[in-house]
Amino acid sequence: MPLPQALKDHLATLNLPSDAVVRDRLTRWMAQTGWSDSDVADNITRADGRSYSRASVNQFRNGVYGANHFTAENGLALCAAVLSLLDRNPTINERVLAGRTYHTQSYRKVRRAYVNALDLGWSYCIYGGPGTQKTRLLLALSAEVEAEDAGKNGRGRRVLYVRCRPRMSRTDLLSEILIAGGMLPGRTRIGQTLRKLRHGFAARRVLLVLDEAQDLDDAALNTVRELLDEPPYFGLLFAGTHDLRARFEMLTNERLRSRQRKFIELEGLTKDEVREIWQGEAGAITAKAFEKLLVYCTVRDNRRAGATYLSARQLFFAIDIEKQQHAQEKP
Repeated sequence: MPLPQALKDHLATLNLPSDAVVRDRLTRWMAQTGWSDSDVADNITRADGRSYSRASVNQFRNGVYGANHFTAENGLALCAAVLSLLDRNPTINERVLAGRTYHTQSYRKVRRAYVNALDLGWSYCIYGGPGTQKTRLLLALSAEVEAEDAGKNGRGRRVLYVRCRPRMSRTDLLSEILIAGGMLPGRTRIGQTLRKLRHGFAARRVLLVLDEAQDLDDAALNTVRELLDEPPYFGLLFAGTHDLRARFEMLTNERLRSRQRKFIELEGLTKDEVREIWQGEAGAITAKAFEKLLVYCTVRDNRRAGATYLSARQLFFAIDIEKQQHAQEKP
């Protein structure tokens, strides 16, 4: 169907990426959302207002859309429609974290490990109690890498973030890693899946982040070790509770334990960091109110008798309460 001249003129003004870049992004998006070709087709519209067909989306993903009877403008129109869908519906990995990420002592610790693991192919274990912002910092750093390498078209560094589940098998773990990498998991053997990951990221530096990794068993931990040991030498970053370090110390296989560059403990916020974050989020605070805030943010460290730490989670709970009360007081 010929496109209306107004739409042709509009498409000419758009600075669209190449078909290959859009196909790559669409494939990753579909893997991470679980959408099918039919789902995508039903949610994008053609110039005449009708939905695209499942076959059109499938042909586009496979690089053959427009090979026979469609014009170049039709291909641009489909690219624009796909990008509009993806921009309106970002995946969890693409969503911008709400709020500001403060460069605390914990942030600096995690960032050093993050950069070394990503750029040098090293392995680290990061652990800490609830409220020490492990997940928040990992996601924030992932977003930083994506932003820095966004224009490198297939050569940029990639971070694959996977949140582990209790009793997660190594097959399930590898499927989640594939999905995080924008690949569709199939019914393949573990060796085939590992080869698929190595081939898919052969031209990139890749960091695999496994959050809540204390829930993985020895078989799953030693399976991902193979990504560390062979080209392209994935970096590995395991994060979890204090139980995570105990898991590594109990590993019967010395090969993975010996490959940890460092065990990094996150010990909570300092008093100065609590003050800085409060002032950045909620404004000035009196000395008396600050002392009360410290008491509210202090939680017990169950590993050590009488030990405590300042929880970022408790602090942000307090900030949310303060903001809600302030909003209710406004006339």
